[in-house]
Amino acid sequence: MKIAVLVPFYNEKENLKFFVKEWNDYLNLHNLNNVSFFFIDDGSTDESVKSLEKSLSKSNLIFKIIKKKKFWSWFNLSIWI
Repeated sequence: MKIAVLVPFYNEKENLKFFVKEWNDYLNLHNLNNVSFFFIDDGSTDESVKSLEKSLSKSNLIFKIIKKKKFWSWFNLSIWI
């Protein structure tokens, strides 16, 4: 079974570092490799994406970063994915 985790964020630079580290540690501890993460930037104005890319480069997570310039409704996003 594959699991996809959708992680929407807006200006979460510090929280994303923690999120990536905790999930990476948990999945490694339990030897899980069937989880994919979709990080959805909702137009952050801080350096959230840059920080996220740096954190992810140090992790074993399977991921995709989706960058949006402005707010998108979840309905539009569900069609897009």
